[in-house]
Amino acid sequence: MRAPVMTVCGPVEADDLGITLVHEHLFADTLREYRSDGLLNDLDLAVRELLLFREAGGGTVVDATAPNLGRDPALLRRASELAEVHVVMGCGSYRDPYTAQTGLDRLTVAQAAASIVLEVTDGVTDAGIRPGIIGEVGADQAWVSALEERALRACALAQCRTGLTITLHAARWPVGRAIVDLLEDAGVPAHRIIVGHLDTVPDPDYHLELAQRGCWVEFDGFASPADYDTARQLAWIRALADAGFADRVLVSHDLFRQSHFRAYGGVGLAHLLTAGREAMAAAGFARGLIEQLLSANPQRALSGG
Repeated sequence: MRAPVMTVCGPVEADDLGITLVHEHLFADTLREYRSDGLLNDLDLAVRELLLFREAGGGTVVDATAPNLGRDPALLRRASELAEVHVVMGCGSYRDPYTAQTGLDRLTVAQAAASIVLEVTDGVTDAGIRPGIIGEVGADQAWVSALEERALRACALAQCRTGLTITLHAARWPVGRAIVDLLEDAGVPAHRIIVGHLDTVPDPDYHLELAQRGCWVEFDGFASPADYDTARQLAWIRALADAGFADRVLVSHDLFRQSHFRAYGGVGLAHLLTAGREAMAAAGFARGLIEQLLSANPQRALSGG
């Protein structure tokens, strides 16, 4: 059964989300890694990008920014209101080294989980702005550190209590396998797990394995302007579709730096709806498959339907 999806402005029925980008960052702080290019704190910039997205036919953006990555609930709501685009907010504790900032090492798993559940049920501001997804959470390296495991177990416990989908940072190495093992062992159903950044792990057998387990497999690197990257991503998606797993695939850009936004010369939030659509069609994707990737799949991933 499809549950309503919580946005920063309140619950929305899954069918009303429209075209949905499942992994973006409108406001975030990755200065420790990307210096001045890693700070997103400009409301006007976010609204400008959201308006371009809406004009291209978009309906919803998932901001996968955790609190310790610079999440700003009030700005997310204001941007959503000004652009008239649904925005879904994340929660939980991001990967190392960002987890060291949170005091998570002084909390039990149960305490950390209770904090997440409280956000989901009561909101994170006086206005009651509530998350609609858990994450982005995950691992920084090819293994899960002790602190990351604590964060993930807290997210798993919170997921079992709230039913929200968990979206994972699992980049560069097949660490998603270990994270999914951990989450499933804690009781999280596979269809409520999104394994992100799979286009940074060039192993189609790994992609297929995760899809066969019932997870959502997410190719969210469409912020890259390189034709090589796009062709490779589309080939991996085609392989999964040909294997019968088109209904487990998600796509997004993962904009998280100023240089990813249209105003700074990047592809911007509308890219998948414009040039991305054209590239899919040129690669032989049927219209129905394209719409499934942009609308039906993300709606199901967020709602559990």
